[in-house]
Amino acid sequence: MPLSSPKQQTIATLQADSPATVLFVDDNPDDLASWSAGLRECGSSYVILKASDGLAAAFHLCQDQQVDCVVLDLAMPPQSGLDLLMKLVPDRHHPNIAIVVLTVLRNPSILELARDYGAQACLNKTSTSVHALDEAIKKAIDTVSLRSN
Repeated sequence: MPLSSPKQQTIATLQADSPATVLFVDDNPDDLASWSAGLRECGSSYVILKASDGLAAAFHLCQDQQVDCVVLDLAMPPQSGLDLLMKLVPDRHHPNIAIVVLTVLRNPSILELARDYGAQACLNKTSTSVHALDEAIKKAIDTVSLRSN
């Protein structure tokens, strides 16, 4: 018995042939630069997009381009990153985009809420390595790909 279906094998082949597009949404330009540079340095071949100018711009970017994963900060005044999460994943049981929360917030209730609203992973900026972020992105993309098929 094969370990995966032909459809899953096709998806894996397509993903291997073209790099995933990752959108970083964070109001801190230094964080945007360091996390995206870190992913490149660890050997990941993502197409990296950045949005620091508001949640509405990030939402429209996701509508205009194929984005495989959004790495989302929750602490972005004046709106919460949770607002964008709820817009991007209207049906949390059937997400069509992978979301990895990367934030300084440590409140377990907020992080649980983010997972309840469709985030596949919640990481803390101060205690997460770029390698852990890379693994979380890959796992989140795989999880969403398998759910949508």
